[in-house]
Amino acid sequence: MSSQEPRSAPGEPPETSLGSVVARLAVVMQSGLSPGDLAALRRLRGDVPPAAFYRLVARHLEPESLPEVGAAREALEARWMIVLAAMARLVGLHRPRLSLGEALADAGYHELRFERLLRADSAALPEQIQAASIYLAARGAPCDHADLAALVLTTDPARATQLRRRLARSYHRTLSKKTRTA
Repeated sequence: MSSQEPRSAPGEPPETSLGSVVARLAVVMQSGLSPGDLAALRRLRGDVPPAAFYRLVARHLEPESLPEVGAAREALEARWMIVLAAMARLVGLHRPRLSLGEALADAGYHELRFERLLRADSAALPEQIQAASIYLAARGAPCDHADLAALVLTTDPARATQLRRRLARSYHRTLSKKTRTA
């Protein structure tokens, strides 16, 4: 790794590869999972994920994106459950470089709901991610699933703040454009 590449905090997937991991998962989920597996992933909540989750983990997240064992693995797996559930709701709607903020603004996601999403702490974030992904899926609105993943997986406070600010700028820039053209 060069000195200019971002380094991830312990327990986080490498930032430089998150987009490629998410893109690979999006393809696999769209073309390689049964409707039953996708349904199980969409319903994913709680402590015991379905077999489809573990198959995706074993084939596409291990060993690069998850530690082998321990508390860090458990915490990261729990965050990946949130990500994979959202991605299962949004199958076929992955568009790299289409910011989550822009997508939500274009889809008409209310500003207060968007603010709740950005301000959500780790306890509230799963519910907010679920609401946003259901909203986008219901409208057939694509977004970069890597933004969803980063929102859930980033635990470093400085990086989380940068990400949330980038999403907010994108959301409000898009709303501003829509207002000017209306």
